[in-house]
Amino acid sequence: MAGRIASSLITALGSTHLTQLLIQRSYRQYEDRAVMLAQNTSEWNKMHHVILERLQNSPLFDLEHYVRNLELLWRTMWEIHAVGLPPRPIKLELSYQGNSTK
Repeated sequence: MAGRIASSLITALGSTHLTQLLIQRSYRQYEDRAVMLAQNTSEWNKMHHVILERLQNSPLFDLEHYVRNLELLWRTMWEIHAVGLPPRPIKLELSYQGNSTK
């Protein structure tokens, strides 16, 4: 389960290089890749740089943007309730403009 979550997060960063480098099909492949990265500091540093860059520009890790949209949903739910309407599905049109904290 944790491996699938990690794979999803890596994939969400949108880097084919990271996906190919870090997501392995077997424990043996994973172990071999870990040893390779431990022995190859230039590849490790490149990977680390790409991860940090992708994290800074990913909507998945933009907490301020996430909170702003969550608050908008809560406000919309309250407005529906306040006028006496029953609960209903709410569709929020999202447009991501980049990490607002950077």
